[in-house]
Amino acid sequence: MDYNNNEIPPATNQVHYNNTNQPNRMASASLVLGILAIVSICCIYGSYIFGGIAITLALLSRDSKSKLSSNALIGMILSIVGMIVSTVIIVVSCIAFFSSYSSIDDFMKDYESYYESIYGDENPFNSDIFNEDENSQPDETDLPNVLTITLPTL
Repeated sequence: MDYNNNEIPPATNQVHYNNTNQPNRMASASLVLGILAIVSICCIYGSYIFGGIAITLALLSRDSKSKLSSNALIGMILSIVGMIVSTVIIVVSCIAFFSSYSSIDDFMKDYESYYESIYGDENPFNSDIFNEDENSQPDETDLPNVLTITLPTL
């Protein structure tokens, strides 16, 4: 207090709350992205994108003193489950594809027969590139005789 009575009055009517139950937005975002990771299992890379971001947000939402909140923990678990299920689906699909066809030629023959049975036309895409002989050379008419390089003049 100074002698001119310029003192700032104490704030007696103000109440300061120390609210520790505020929602953590990163934990909530982690939960939402974890749910999206589960939903996007059918997409090829959707669960990896959403799951990776959800795990990152869940870890960033944690304070240095506390554990993960329930939203962050559930978001992380959903993300990990979505990524694992998506990986299993991709691996099983690759194993099924490679076990049913012994080579790419078998696959192309099946593809051409399916195409002809569905559309009634011959496949417009040439699959003979897989059946070329080792000694086959391109036609000489396809190759240029002279290579001409022109440089701009200054």
